[in-house]
Amino acid sequence: MGRVFFMPVETSSRDLEYKSFIARKIFKKGDIFVFARPWVLQTLTNIFANINWLGQNCFEVSKLFKKSVKDNLKFKNGQLFYIDEEGGIFPNERAEEILTKRYAKKDFSKDDMVYCWGSRQQSIIKKLGIEAQIIGHPRFRPKEFPKPSKKEEILVMTSMTLMMSERNLAPAYVSEEIFIERLYKDSVNNFEKLISFVRNSKENILIRNHPSESRETYEKIFKNLKKVTILPRESLEKSLSRSNKIYHFNCTTALDAYCYGLKTNDLSDESFTILNDLKLTDDFSSLWLTYPPKIDILEEDLNTYSKKTKTGIMFKTFLISSCLLLELIYRLRTIINRDRYQDEKFGKFNFKLSKSILSVGFLMKT
Repeated sequence: MGRVFFMPVETSSRDLEYKSFIARKIFKKGDIFVFARPWVLQTLTNIFANINWLGQNCFEVSKLFKKSVKDNLKFKNGQLFYIDEEGGIFPNERAEEILTKRYAKKDFSKDDMVYCWGSRQQSIIKKLGIEAQIIGHPRFRPKEFPKPSKKEEILVMTSMTLMMSERNLAPAYVSEEIFIERLYKDSVNNFEKLISFVRNSKENILIRNHPSESRETYEKIFKNLKKVTILPRESLEKSLSRSNKIYHFNCTTALDAYCYGLKTNDLSDESFTILNDLKLTDDFSSLWLTYPPKIDILEEDLNTYSKKTKTGIMFKTFLISSCLLLELIYRLRTIINRDRYQDEKFGKFNFKLSKSILSVGFLMKT
């Protein structure tokens, strides 16, 4: 007997590190942790029972099976441990509105384990009848930075998804009732600031574009400027190690940099919840993010409420084969549909725990 955890990886640079960290913390003999694209794991919940799901990506209804992960967990004795990846960084004046509309569409039950970033989120979603524990976010925890850089390049982390994405994302934002005009305006203003910053800089500039933005577009824009380099799809740690001078446009990676003890500079004029709190004091404190996170609460819940199942050699073989087959199907679909957006968003899958084949990772004892 053991536990099977599905760890959906929507964006490798965001999800892999902290989910691998959690897996190592709670791993026991017989356990199987599967790290894969949401679509792969979503599909597998239609086949396997007693699954533990850690993360988000659980409310989308499958076009093929007409069920969501949440439906399958309910009917197949699974357990949801819900961690919101976008739970705390919003424009100050609209934060409560956005968070309320996001959670109003989520159909949680009393058996679901729901976690929030801070006391502000907890109070907002409680009005919707959703009980959540405050743990912060396991991604944002103090970390030791491997090798501080002595290079003189400037690192700029962008976040202008609505304007710089290869895909038209407007319909998705409309469905979430976020004001498109405001987002476009912010993107245009930030892009103008980026151009101005590049033009006035005397140093070489490294641009790490947001996972949802098109690298190719940035490369075309700056192709004739030798002092500008568009970074490849790489781990966030590697990008942060490239420079001691880090700038951003209200992006979440500014918090990641803080966890490594790195200072950042905001090039945007906008005021965003946690990032605004980050600017106010060196001793960071925010109602929107508990820092450092309460990993012990999450660890205890995972060990207490997770479901068990038989995880013998036949089960492992079938699970691994199913994952790889679905990954190949996904890649074929991407080629046929010419969908480069998802590849850019997913990024470089860099899994170092146990076994990794294609873009699927496993942590288990063989």
